[in-house]
Amino acid sequence: MAKKTLTVDLPEELSDNFIKTVTEVGGRWRSRRPEETFTSAIESAVYAALMLFLQSLDGKHDLPKFREYARLKYPELGEDVITMIADLIEQETVKQKSG
Repeated sequence: MAKKTLTVDLPEELSDNFIKTVTEVGGRWRSRRPEETFTSAIESAVYAALMLFLQSLDGKHDLPKFREYARLKYPELGEDVITMIADLIEQETVKQKSG
């Protein structure tokens, strides 16, 4: 798979909050696997955010669903946790479309 680099200017507060949230060891995003690095945590969070953003636009895309991404990224997560997260994402998507 070919890769591209995306460079964006973000407000400092947003950038700082994003970095802190996704790189905090044992935090809400970063895996507890010792082989996961600071950089890989950021890359996976950006990938997930872009994927979810594109999926929310019109559904006409060839991206993996959250469920498949979560299984690949975090194989240690149980199916019940993945289902719970996927359901929360779906609820938020429906709420945004109806609001």
